[in-house]
Amino acid sequence: MEPIIPNTPPETSPKPRILMVEDDGLLAEILVRKLEHEGFLCEHVTDARQAARVIADEPVDLVLLDLVLPGKDGMTFLHELKQDDRSR
Repeated sequence: MEPIIPNTPPETSPKPRILMVEDDGLLAEILVRKLEHEGFLCEHVTDARQAARVIADEPVDLVLLDLVLPGKDGMTFLHELKQDDRSR
């Protein structure tokens, strides 16, 4: 008698997408590797301007945001994200 194997549909939900905004390259590399190992899609940028472009192109599920960044600081950028209906 052959074992009954349930018909499981292929995974259809995409992996959660995380955007990391971090100007410390080594820290970002460690965190991205860990997050990807845990099954997340992770993209890394080094400042708020780059992050805004990424989010405008395609929304992300989560933004991990450093507070001390070159150019615009993380708190200012966070307030801008909260004001925009697409990223709120």
